[in-house]
Amino acid sequence: AIEKLTLKHKTHVVQSKNGISCVSEVDHEPLLIALRDAVAGGTSGHAPTKQAREKIPLNPAAMELWDSIVRQVNAWYLSQPVHDEHLHINTRLGRWYLDFEKRRTSQQLTEREVHDFEQMIFGWAHGIENMFDPPTTRELPDEECPECGIAWPILITNSGIQNPRTKRK
Repeated sequence: AIEKLTLKHKTHVVQSKNGISCVSEVDHEPLLIALRDAVAGGTSGHAPTKQAREKIPLNPAAMELWDSIVRQVNAWYLSQPVHDEHLHINTRLGRWYLDFEKRRTSQQLTEREVHDFEQMIFGWAHGIENMFDPPTTRELPDEECPECGIAWPILITNSGIQNPRTKRK
């Protein structure tokens, strides 16, 4: 998650046409840079082409997430004894993480501190990715419960298959 947030990265995308499938590699900017650019409503050079009058001048969801990340990363980074205030946010997070890893491996952090940090970082990465590629949900035809005979829909999302029946029993 740190690498996706702070460094350029590649993903593999399956493409299909006329029954033929292939996997292509796609280059991405660091997620923090993509989020920063999204705050302006996709007006950067990498945004999909639209007429200027059709562009949204501000993305409030991106701005809210950006502000919360920047506040936290700056607090972490500026608490270090040695820091350069003129760094981009992704560089600040990367440098702070190196210090965090040193403290973690030398057992200067509690398990709770490590867990909280991991939850926050993974949450940021997933939040940014979901902003650009929102999760989709498809409902399959109802499935009948073998025990009671009641039909329940099966939901398929980006994160996997969910069967509401198991939650309601």
